[in-house]
Amino acid sequence: MKKRLASSIPSEIKVGQAVIELLIEDRRFLGLGKIAVRGTPLRSATVPLRPEIQTPDGIRYDAFRLDAVRYQRGAVVLLTTAFGRQGMFGEYRDEYDSLLAWPRTEGGPFADVVEWRLRPETLTLDDTAYEGFSYSLRFRSKKRSIHQVLMVATWELGGRASGNTLLNQGQVNPPVYTCKQSTAFTTACWRQLGEVGKPDGYSFQFSSRYSPIQCFDFQYGSAGTLFGYWPDFVDAHSLMQKNPGEDVVFVLDKYLMPLSRDVAFPRKCILWAPPPAEGVKEHLMHDRWLRAFDHAQGRVRAAFKIQTPYILPETGLLYRTSLDAKGKLVMWVAGKPYAPRDTLAAWAKHLPALAAAGVRRLIPEVVAESDVTENGYTYKLQNGIHGDLATSSVCNVWRYQVAEFWGGWKAWEEFYRAGKASGLEIGHWVGSQLSPNGPVIREHPEFICQAANTRPHAGGGLINITFGLNWDRACDWMLEQFAEWKRHGLDYIFFDSIGNYGFMGVDYKARMQPNAAGLARFIGGLNRMGIKAITVEGVSPMGIGRSGMSDNMTEKKRASDAVAGQNDWSWWVGHEDMLVNTTFSVQPHPSRSQRELREQIFRALANRSLLMFGDFGEADAWPANVERMALYYRTYNQLGRLMRQRRLLPGQQGVEWRGKDGARALFAYTAFEYSIPAGARVERVDGDFIVPVAVAGTLKTEPYTAYRITAPTGRGES
Repeated sequence: MKKRLASSIPSEIKVGQAVIELLIEDRRFLGLGKIAVRGTPLRSATVPLRPEIQTPDGIRYDAFRLDAVRYQRGAVVLLTTAFGRQGMFGEYRDEYDSLLAWPRTEGGPFADVVEWRLRPETLTLDDTAYEGFSYSLRFRSKKRSIHQVLMVATWELGGRASGNTLLNQGQVNPPVYTCKQSTAFTTACWRQLGEVGKPDGYSFQFSSRYSPIQCFDFQYGSAGTLFGYWPDFVDAHSLMQKNPGEDVVFVLDKYLMPLSRDVAFPRKCILWAPPPAEGVKEHLMHDRWLRAFDHAQGRVRAAFKIQTPYILPETGLLYRTSLDAKGKLVMWVAGKPYAPRDTLAAWAKHLPALAAAGVRRLIPEVVAESDVTENGYTYKLQNGIHGDLATSSVCNVWRYQVAEFWGGWKAWEEFYRAGKASGLEIGHWVGSQLSPNGPVIREHPEFICQAANTRPHAGGGLINITFGLNWDRACDWMLEQFAEWKRHGLDYIFFDSIGNYGFMGVDYKARMQPNAAGLARFIGGLNRMGIKAITVEGVSPMGIGRSGMSDNMTEKKRASDAVAGQNDWSWWVGHEDMLVNTTFSVQPHPSRSQRELREQIFRALANRSLLMFGDFGEADAWPANVERMALYYRTYNQLGRLMRQRRLLPGQQGVEWRGKDGARALFAYTAFEYSIPAGARVERVDGDFIVPVAVAGTLKTEPYTAYRITAPTGRGES
């Protein structure tokens, strides 16, 4: 490479309409500084936009020299030399979780190549035109290998964070946050509310962009909209954080790749759009967010031919357990006792009632072969006082086939037929882990995802109890399991813990193979075998978001030790438009009035979110507790086909959705006047009760009421 004098390096470059500052001190390249598009600042230079690169064995690249700036077919290439020095610690840990030391006589500096590639980018979503740039990095070395690059950036539209609003649909963070210098925001998952801010209070800090946080960045303010996303599939884990007392928003993106001497990550687009002609109004900017949501998620799915997920009213099947006089399990369904092998048949009796309540999709409890079915009656002393007995829950699966404990395939097929007769999609649970007791682990040890501490990837309270999978290697076996299940009847899958146990896995015994591509291939494979409906814990492009949601009402601090860091319904109240494509199971705070709950459920429904308020409660009263949601489920079944393109109405008046041929669904939160096309038919929809409404050009809405508006031609959907 021909070296160039520092004086020949420009202090800023232009990439399309983006002007990008290059921060250089004494020939040392610190990173990118201020960035503006058409004069609008997208970030300050407070924190240089830069990579953090380290080899697994502790060589840290902490200095860069910018050798050349080259222009190639519209792109700008920054050629840099990265200088690494041997540190004492890297990534590897021993099995007691102590960092491995790397004492070596040769400490560097080691010189390798890092190439930045910046190119102009444009995108139009409906009537919003974005423009900006993208950046990607490539690392090359003759001797040293890496498997991850952390990009450190801050993004503050207008040059400072204060006044900008972040929109982030996520399982573990508030969906809406307006920046103030004195306040804070993070996408990190805290173990408990009382541990926020403590170094040992994290459940996990970085989250996969494919769950439990959204797969793009979005903020808006008086300067317009800032949208950051990846057009191509990438295994990225991120942390977004605003610290109190600071006026920047950190966006840390950690790119995972198999260990190599030549690694690169796909480009990330940073796009800006000016404010709408009507001004920066909340409903308009939230509509922009949804268009960005659809586009970014669609790009992820396209890479693996994953179908667009669709939402239906769904529920679980409640029960309770006890032991009989002989110590055998008794399953109580609707207040009556059943042997485990008869439980599916017991649930099947109630499927018509669920269907009548508007439910269209359900899963029973896990009935695959598991620790419970194969090992549940084993106890320690059967094998003496030494040695271990590790028996976990039904979620610790051995094989994905219905266990004889639950009646085997015959019981499942009868349950499935009963569901189809009631018009229900019947699904099953899947996890990202297998039981260490299962025979497949002995037959295929390569399926185990080994963490940096030599142990199987797990987390939370399940370390050493369950083995996380290397999805690149286990994918085909898992698809074979579900192909067999599909032959016995299976319509959809609920993928539990897909973010923490699935996407977070990196296999240190397989050249640091990350999991995202294998998981995406698995879900695409399910789609191709006819299992088209997918729900997942968290939020994800892979499926409809579904997870438990506590209602801690953080501002009231009902319980300082409540698990509020992971999810809190009070974050979403008043921001129900951010719930789109989710089915959260909410346990309401005792202080919520019935009117509050009805309004919250309606606002969620209006934004294509079907809450599962009836998915908990007194088990013996089930399925009567599903009735709380029946009106809303039935209403969705009437209007869901129209809910294709959303438009929020100003002033929190409500939500309008458009379907084909001009048909609309209107959800009114307040009383207001709404223009109706000449000749259109208007109907009030209350569950299965459809009441025509006479209008003469203007509909006077009633609060918390849903309407169907059919095009004048009469060809609208119904």
